[in-house]
Amino acid sequence: MNASSFNVEDQPTRKSLWIPWSFVGFFLVVVIVNGIMLSFALSSFNGLSTDGAFDRGLAYNEVLAEREAQEALGWRLAAAAEPMGEGVIDVRLQALDDTGLPVTDGHVTVQLTRPINDGHDFTAELSHRGDGVYGALVPVPLDGRWNLRMDITRGTDHLRADTSTYLAP
Repeated sequence: MNASSFNVEDQPTRKSLWIPWSFVGFFLVVVIVNGIMLSFALSSFNGLSTDGAFDRGLAYNEVLAEREAQEALGWRLAAAAEPMGEGVIDVRLQALDDTGLPVTDGHVTVQLTRPINDGHDFTAELSHRGDGVYGALVPVPLDGRWNLRMDITRGTDHLRADTSTYLAP
């Protein structure tokens, strides 16, 4: 082939130049979408919402010992939480001692926590309603899922009951 027979102007123009640019465009779209998803992830969840989670995990044997001590008392606890509307939850705890008699002289508190974010957790006290039932109408600041941890103390005896409820908007 000699140099005079090869002419660039004689070659047909390529019509497939869009193919490499489609790959560039595809990966550009992937990077943009990943950036948007990353910004949503970082702005919607603040991370760990349990204070001292590592230390609590190390002390799990203490949790098991507390649970065994609670079972040894023989008390029966029945916890309930019912949404009443308008941002109010009816929280109830029934406590019966090891003989089946109602516990009427206990001190009961309930800790309400949000499982998905912190900053709205609070504690309330339940008053004795009769027959070993303690309760209160507790106003909550937000709709959604609430976890309730109820603690009853009588003298040196301490028991705990957990429940959860969903307050619809």
